[in-house]
Amino acid sequence: MAINNFIDLPEEEVKDNPEAIEEEIALHFDPQIDKESDEEEEVLIPPVTAVQALEYLRQLRLHEEQ
Repeated sequence: MAINNFIDLPEEEVKDNPEAIEEEIALHFDPQIDKESDEEEEVLIPPVTAVQALEYLRQLRLHEEQ
């Protein structure tokens, strides 16, 4: 048997669904993930005050200048 035929068997056909693979991998990291749930949870981000936004912009400018 040629090595190429051994590595990639002509009669072997992989029928993996990319979404199923992603769910399978995610289950290894977080077993509480529901396989049947495709709904994404909304992440509530606390509002940023104007003072905080200005401070973040100042820090960003400082970072770009360095």
